[in-house]
Amino acid sequence: MRFTRQGQSCTAASRIYVHDEIFEEFVSKMKQKIDALKMGDPQSEETDIGTVITAVSHNINQRQQECQLLIERLLVSTRKNQKLHSSW
Repeated sequence: MRFTRQGQSCTAASRIYVHDEIFEEFVSKMKQKIDALKMGDPQSEETDIGTVITAVSHNINQRQQECQLLIERLLVSTRKNQKLHSSW
């Protein structure tokens, strides 16, 4: 299973089909392996699972979302307060 991609790649597992006869054993072993993974700094060789975004990237994305909401509010407000041209 690809924990290093964390959903950012088509090689990340999204489903695992397991036969009923080995289901309980599989879940138990998978849980042990997952519990053993180390979370932390993605740039550290000791880390198995880490963030895929930096604080700077997160802040930029958050600001873009805030700007988009403001633009949408402005458009709604403009449409409510003015009669728009018929070609719009």
